[in-house]
Amino acid sequence: MTRVVFKKGDLDKYLAQIIKDQGCSFLQLSKLLNVERHTLASWRRGECLPSLEKLQFLSSYTQAPLPRVLESKSDTWGSVKAGNIRQQKYGCTLSIKDRVKGGHNSQVNRHDNPDYYRKLGCPIPRDFTFPDHHDYHLAEFIGILLGDGGIQKVQLSITLNTIADSNYIKYVGNLIYDLFQYSPTISSRYPVKATVLLISGVNFISELLKIGMKVGDKVKQQVDVPDWIKSEPELSRWCLRGMMDTDGGVFRNTYTINGKSYSYLKICFSNLSQPLRHFTHQVLSAYGLSPSYVGNNQVWVASEKNVYKYMRIIGSSNDRLLRKFR
Repeated sequence: MTRVVFKKGDLDKYLAQIIKDQGCSFLQLSKLLNVERHTLASWRRGECLPSLEKLQFLSSYTQAPLPRVLESKSDTWGSVKAGNIRQQKYGCTLSIKDRVKGGHNSQVNRHDNPDYYRKLGCPIPRDFTFPDHHDYHLAEFIGILLGDGGIQKVQLSITLNTIADSNYIKYVGNLIYDLFQYSPTISSRYPVKATVLLISGVNFISELLKIGMKVGDKVKQQVDVPDWIKSEPELSRWCLRGMMDTDGGVFRNTYTINGKSYSYLKICFSNLSQPLRHFTHQVLSAYGLSPSYVGNNQVWVASEKNVYKYMRIIGSSNDRLLRKFR
């Protein structure tokens, strides 16, 4: 875990704005972050350094960019400092050769006896199957991850709405198992109506990095769709499906002219990463859906005819979108 330093008062203002925008209490926010209330209070007062991973999750969930980070530190920086003082006083009792040998033996033993070391609480690298890059379901998963996901150094999280996305949560869980032969940890956070799917493992994150994904703040890095997806129209179609199922929506626009009401469906994709909006606009344009940019972070399909065409061509795996057509 990484600890971060902000300019004095920035984090307090940021969290206060989150509470105001989300309409939640301080206690509810602490439950969302899965930290004790007094811990969150210490973060706000600047008495201890907050977790970067926790704040990145909050930023992903609320779509509110974090304040500028002045400095980052390892979670063990305090113990490292204490260890250095101890070493200066007593010196190291092991040779470099002994330490290398001990580390090697530890890794061999963990590989040969993973269950034993797992029971001791030791971190054990997990094995995952990883499909071929041309797998369209992998492209859809990447789209989901670019929409509502977050990648840290040792784990990945996907945050969905507990109620609106109830069926989709099951779909994503099954998709992850079919792709990687791994069952994600699924936990609901009340009362904020958020359900988080977690995949933990250094090996898994390493594979994601190899296929073009990035660790850290998606907005700050202005993440983009990997080139291997953009180079193939079919993969682009499935990736857009995942992105739209998470960061998109189908809306009914109703208006009145001369006392007569009119209503039609529209599609909106909203994301703070400009490359992702550009990719969405390009794919929609390629299929003749006449998309348009609206504001600073949205791409719309405003014609109901094109909305139905979108569903025929791109489709959706999320019942939240499909219900609009029933």
